[in-house]
Amino acid sequence: MISYPAALDRMAGTLTTPFAAGADRLALPFVPGEQSRETRFAAYDFGEHRARFGTDPRVRYIVTAREDIPVEVTMTVRYRSSGSSNASLSFAIPAGTPAGTSLLVPLGVDAATAVLQSVSVEVPQGEPPQGVRGVFRFTALLGDLAALLWVLGGERDVLAAQLNQVRGQRNVAAAVGLSLDLIGSDLGIPRFPPLPYGFAPDTIALYHLEDKVETPTVVDAMTLYTGVGHPGSRTNATPGADGRFGSGMGFVYGQSEITVPDHADFALAAADSFTAECFVRPAPGEWRGAVLSKHTDMLDPVKPGWGLHIGNFRGLDRNVWFLLSDGAIRTELFADVSLDTDRFHHLAGVLDRDRGLARLFVNGELAATQATTVGALTNTAPLRIGFSDNTGGGFSSGFYGTLDEVRISRRALTSFAPVLGEDDTSYRHRLALFRRWNLPTPANIKDALNDIVGEINGVPRPITVSDAFVRSPVGSHTVTIRPVALRPGETIDARGRRGTTESEICGTIADDQFDPRWLVAYDNDRPAFTGGERRIRQPMRRNLEALVRLVQPDDVLPDIRLSVALYDPKAADLRAVGRAVILRHPRIPADRLAALAHRAGFSWVQHRAGSADVYASIADTSSIEITGPLPGNWYGKDIPVDNPIPLDIAPPPPGDSLLRWSVLQAGPGRAELLGPVTGKRIELRGRHTGEVTVKVEARLGGKTYSATRKLSMGPVQLDAGQTIGADGSTGVDASIAGGPGDGAYSPEYLVTVDDPTLEVATPGINRMQANVADCLGRLLAGVFPPQPTQVRLVEGWNANGTGLDRVGRELALAPTAEAPMSLATLGVLAHGAGFDHVENTGTVVRVRHRAGEHVEVGGPAEVDEGSTTSFAMPQHGNPVGAVRAGSALATVNRGRSTVSLLDSATGALLGTVPVAGSPIGIAANANGGTVYTASSTDRTVTAVDVATAKVVAVGPALAAAPVAMVAHPSKPWLVILLPTQVVIVDTSSLAVVKQLTIPDASTGKLLALNPSGTTAWVACTDRTLRSVAVEEGTWGAAPALPAVPLALAVSGTRVYVTANRSLLVLDSANGTVTRSFDDLDLFPSRLHVDESAGAVYVGAWFDKGVERRNAAGERQGFVATPGAPVAILGSGASVFAVLRGEPHSGGIDAVATLTTGPTLRITALWPLAPVGGRRLEWSVRTADEAKAHLDGSTGELAKLTATSAGAVQVRARARVDGNPPYTVRIGLDQALLDMEQAGTPVVIRRGQYERIMNVLNELHPVGVEFETSVIRSHVLELKAGQLELFPAYTYPTYRLRGQHIARPIGKD
Repeated sequence: MISYPAALDRMAGTLTTPFAAGADRLALPFVPGEQSRETRFAAYDFGEHRARFGTDPRVRYIVTAREDIPVEVTMTVRYRSSGSSNASLSFAIPAGTPAGTSLLVPLGVDAATAVLQSVSVEVPQGEPPQGVRGVFRFTALLGDLAALLWVLGGERDVLAAQLNQVRGQRNVAAAVGLSLDLIGSDLGIPRFPPLPYGFAPDTIALYHLEDKVETPTVVDAMTLYTGVGHPGSRTNATPGADGRFGSGMGFVYGQSEITVPDHADFALAAADSFTAECFVRPAPGEWRGAVLSKHTDMLDPVKPGWGLHIGNFRGLDRNVWFLLSDGAIRTELFADVSLDTDRFHHLAGVLDRDRGLARLFVNGELAATQATTVGALTNTAPLRIGFSDNTGGGFSSGFYGTLDEVRISRRALTSFAPVLGEDDTSYRHRLALFRRWNLPTPANIKDALNDIVGEINGVPRPITVSDAFVRSPVGSHTVTIRPVALRPGETIDARGRRGTTESEICGTIADDQFDPRWLVAYDNDRPAFTGGERRIRQPMRRNLEALVRLVQPDDVLPDIRLSVALYDPKAADLRAVGRAVILRHPRIPADRLAALAHRAGFSWVQHRAGSADVYASIADTSSIEITGPLPGNWYGKDIPVDNPIPLDIAPPPPGDSLLRWSVLQAGPGRAELLGPVTGKRIELRGRHTGEVTVKVEARLGGKTYSATRKLSMGPVQLDAGQTIGADGSTGVDASIAGGPGDGAYSPEYLVTVDDPTLEVATPGINRMQANVADCLGRLLAGVFPPQPTQVRLVEGWNANGTGLDRVGRELALAPTAEAPMSLATLGVLAHGAGFDHVENTGTVVRVRHRAGEHVEVGGPAEVDEGSTTSFAMPQHGNPVGAVRAGSALATVNRGRSTVSLLDSATGALLGTVPVAGSPIGIAANANGGTVYTASSTDRTVTAVDVATAKVVAVGPALAAAPVAMVAHPSKPWLVILLPTQVVIVDTSSLAVVKQLTIPDASTGKLLALNPSGTTAWVACTDRTLRSVAVEEGTWGAAPALPAVPLALAVSGTRVYVTANRSLLVLDSANGTVTRSFDDLDLFPSRLHVDESAGAVYVGAWFDKGVERRNAAGERQGFVATPGAPVAILGSGASVFAVLRGEPHSGGIDAVATLTTGPTLRITALWPLAPVGGRRLEWSVRTADEAKAHLDGSTGELAKLTATSAGAVQVRARARVDGNPPYTVRIGLDQALLDMEQAGTPVVIRRGQYERIMNVLNELHPVGVEFETSVIRSHVLELKAGQLELFPAYTYPTYRLRGQHIARPIGKD
């Protein structure tokens, strides 16, 4: 920094001797001593001047700042004048006075004779003490010429000092004003804009003046912070006027005021400083009025008080007058400016007792100052905002215009941030933080926050930052959105992308290595073939078969068939190489048929414009395939080791083709080819469990064609002591499944698996993580026959465990006594189900699994565009039955021992009611008001009131565990099947009124009642079908059944019984078989007769669907369902199928609503899951052009609206205590939390919150979320709606180029 000599000294030093007397100067020394706020002058006189120049000096005193003065300093000079009289003088040195600036000591007429004795300085409260020595220099100007030179050169000294300051403002510490704004602009950190006042400890009252029109009370904002305040009452003041911040208050000339009752807080004793401030926008005109006042009559000099006024004073309209009076001394200050009428101005009247000064500020600039010794200003008058003549005071009138942001403080203020914008001190503090490079680690963020926030409740470092996280359990479910129709000319590829071309998806004819000898005849006679050609490419068989199955429900008549044009060597499209078809259907519109072709898996589909044709092609250019065992044929694997399996080529190769087989081995899997490797058929023998890839190459017509197939090999059995990993490695250690600390875990989100084939040894151990439940579901699905209790869960989840059992990733399984499998076979089945580690201990099969998705998300695999579908965290309650109960649909869930009540019109879950353990069925009384369940463990009946969803009765004690139950259609009876008898229970008393023993010691398995309730039919395990007259108790003949019965239903004239793959129709009058069918599902486990519709519904357990047949038993239609049907209810207009969801397939316990005609379709799927329940965060990930959105649910059930075709992933994240990953929690120090616990309020001030958000927004790492709920909960303005959650001005303003200069203050 360049130091310039004072202009006075430089100019005086060049003068010649004749001018020396007039330019003479004397530097006044201080008495030696320590630095202090008061210093005495050393004795001095002007004898040397008189001796040198023979004349008396003409004295003036100046004081020069030797360093920058950052805050306003009040200087008091004590002197002796006219011999012996002592006097003193106080004057202000403004804040920001640069070093080198000199000021005249305003002694007036005393200057000629004054001898300075001492000097002292005062600074505002809270500022560091200011000394005198080394900071100020006093000089006596002894002649008129010296005074003249000082006047002429003083401005040059100021400019030199300012130049030094400008040169020094190249860093944050030295910069002020616009220089700070320019530095902040380079950093992308602008100065905070003007903002309303928040909490300040010295505030007496704060009025934002944003009150409602309907309330006459004017709110004191301090009530929000302290619980007490000083509300006012308005008279003729109009809320809602345009204010400086939001709305303000409009005042009518001479008629409007707000009065605040007198309070001790407004008292101003002789030592009390205060500040009264507000924003004003005065109305035009010549008027006078009080803006803020607390005085009985400002025109009466003997009455104490104060007032801030606007009016025509001293010849200026809208001049500002600040008046103070203690009843004896009166101090008046005038701003001497005329306020504009089109903008808001900030006015502040200040009484500084420490300095003995009164000040008047306009827009933050000191407009007037005056020394004052005014005393106490206390009076009993109310505080007035505005003034009305009706009060009887001595004012000429009240304020006219708009007021906003009124504040009364018990402190003398000189800075008015934030209402005038952020001050330099605060802005400099922020820039000093952001100008350095901060690696956004939790420690650095914590330091930055505490540096910028300061103390809270006396705690110096109040903010904590933690990135310690708890992994949140997550789950996902992939669903494909299918188009409902394609418009003419529209195309779609397999990924749902519209507008693609065939060449980019499937290639062209020229790209294809084609030989027609590889074409295969399509031998399905259901379609109608046009053009006489039935040959296609081998890979396209699957797509065409899938399409035929899809159109089958619409293809019910023999003469209404799908028309297919296949291979055409003359075609200009891919039909010329056998990879495309042209489709048409007489009943299905082309737009819908195109959508079905897309659903069937064709790679590219086009609805040809101008025709009813649909064109579909595939991208697969292979000509041959390797055929052999079905995938998963061996307990979830393809083949067993050590058993040769034949492999063939499809289509059969021409005789002149040259073939070669080979095996590609990687990982633990090992296999060998048996026989000539050049033959058309080869045998593969597995040598070690794992996977291998078989390849065949065929040379024909100078071209090579190849095919590969990956085959998985499982063990023949897993003997005691053996272990196996998921990849087929044997002898592996349990550590391959990881440890309990891997992945997310929350016991609340474990999946409970209740399956009819699973016997749970101890209640509660059948809880596990979702990926473990998937594997267990595949294991149970592989058990055949699918009869109850095939597998026993010996050990499972243990909250107090030490291994994977503690987190639901380890199970111990064993076959039940009834199961037709060995422990070694169960081990093979567990390996095929996909468990990462399987061990046969000799007593149990222990399975372990790696950490994966913890939360299970269930829902359909496909949905239509425009549809809204429910996805849920499945309950897996193992529903076993359902019944209509009035307008409700009631399902009974054996696994959870509950009854679920649904609205039969909307599917909304009305309630879930716990009932006695392991219920076997459900029935409803005639009016549907009560439903009943029978417990197989407690051997009791539970009655549930449907309206209240509460248990109303329990009883009686049954002689044995119940097997099945039905309700009598006309009498208050329940008919219950026990293993050896049928009992009748009176529903009014829940007492057994009849016991009908089954003849011949047969064991009952199934029960049905004819529509009139006169006869009960019982199917027994000895393959007999028996009937009993309910009232008489007489048993009829017992016709023999060809197989063990699986399901039973009765109409008025027929009895229907299913067995494996078969249906028997019997005449109910004589029990003779009238019809039999063997075209059913492998395990048709449910039957329902709807006589009003002439329909019989069959539940297909193995194929997962519902089949409709006519009353004679002839097949009419089938619909696949996302779960095994456990109950079917039909009554004319509506058909319901209750489905048991399987974890491994994403299934959920649900109710499907079906169409009632021969063509079955699912019209709705209602999950048996609550709308609320456990908290989940749902989200959707889309691929390509797929579009879908969720309904915003945070419970266990969410609804997805599908918009555009493609694949989407529905994800659910559980909310658990602690931080989720990639989340940093911003909190409060424990000392503050302890204070709050003890009852001390902890408040974060508005300005502190804004600075916290500024730091977090500036230092925000990419991909990391800041959790600030604890901080927000302590910001009162947020709770009151006075502050935005994420203030825009707290974000950095980065830009690509150019300079972002702070906006100059304009008219508001």
